[in-house]
Amino acid sequence: MKSKFLTGISAAVLVLGLSGNAFAGCDGLYVGVRGGLINHNIGDNSENLGDRYDVDDNSLIAGIALGYRYGYLRTELEYTWREKTENKISSSSKAEVESDSYMWNVYLDLSPYTMFTPYLMAGIGMTNIDLNGRFVSAGTTQKTHYSENNFTWALGGGLSAQVTTRINVDLGYRFWHMGDIEHASVRAHEFYLGARYVF
Repeated sequence: MKSKFLTGISAAVLVLGLSGNAFAGCDGLYVGVRGGLINHNIGDNSENLGDRYDVDDNSLIAGIALGYRYGYLRTELEYTWREKTENKISSSSKAEVESDSYMWNVYLDLSPYTMFTPYLMAGIGMTNIDLNGRFVSAGTTQKTHYSENNFTWALGGGLSAQVTTRINVDLGYRFWHMGDIEHASVRAHEFYLGARYVF
């Protein structure tokens, strides 16, 4: 009886040790891809571009990242591309916006080494923004073009699911602030699905 008990304890310790080594495989260099939807907002009632408006409710985004994870923390360099969007401000006025971002992100995994991990993130970087507008006011048509390279910050969070010890799937949200165009601030809300592979 005693020998069976000791054998059982030894087996449990061995399994836990192997499991710990398997979970530790989640740490290290990783590559990630993301895709999702974004909604831009530009300006408000007090800003030069006029009333706050949604550029497009369903603009596509795609991103790629190279990062490193250790324990509770992840850090990465990310490039994000966004689909060109068009907004009809009125029947005769419209604006097109195109942007892409280069970011340094930091993540806090709240319960690493578990199957499901809530996380928080913050990032800083630069966004290239192009805005082409055609505005009609009092019978006068004005065409505008703005091109800016703006300091950008982002905050967000989500849930990560461990598919294998090396593959994670992320579902997340980010709020973006992409600086100003002619004193009108550019903001965005993003929802994305991503995957990471640890080497």
